[in-house]
Amino acid sequence: AVDIHGVCPGCGDQRILPGRGPDGAPICPACAGIVHSAFRCRRCQLEGRLYHRKLCIHCTLTDRVTALLDNGTGHADPALAPLAAALATDPTPTPAGRLVWLARPHNRTLLRALATGQVPLTHPGLNAYPDQAGIPYLRALLVHCGVLPDLDRHLLDFETWLTRRLHRLTEHPHERLLRQFGLWHQ
Repeated sequence: AVDIHGVCPGCGDQRILPGRGPDGAPICPACAGIVHSAFRCRRCQLEGRLYHRKLCIHCTLTDRVTALLDNGTGHADPALAPLAAALATDPTPTPAGRLVWLARPHNRTLLRALATGQVPLTHPGLNAYPDQAGIPYLRALLVHCGVLPDLDRHLLDFETWLTRRLHRLTEHPHERLLRQFGLWHQ
């Protein structure tokens, strides 16, 4: 019911329409006799589905992003401000999709590591991160926001694979030769 938005046929206001009129048409909380709106965000007063601590999805996203990108000063790292804005307000993916992405432990750990400087905010820094599960999406988002420069995805994928592969061959007798061949350039 809280996902239905529109013009209330009773009062003509643009609101959520969780109630039902005598004819079964969706109506706003006021026209339905719902005095205390349990559908209003306690911070921005927007009506809709409420999430953590009676906040709308946008306020919840903003709080989670701010907490994850805190660099230890109580504020988001200024270099990550465009990322914070994109995670909190971009229309795609949906706010619910971003909330799910932020809830994944490996994504939270990665964002905290970026914010605190444990992972350098560079393409090589992201390549060196041990858990690569959330890296491709985050890298694309960082490039989209202008935090990182654009790069050739195919070359990046190859370099990432090569770095991991050579690391696993550390004690192999042909590791030095393979490293020279893989990293050779004119």
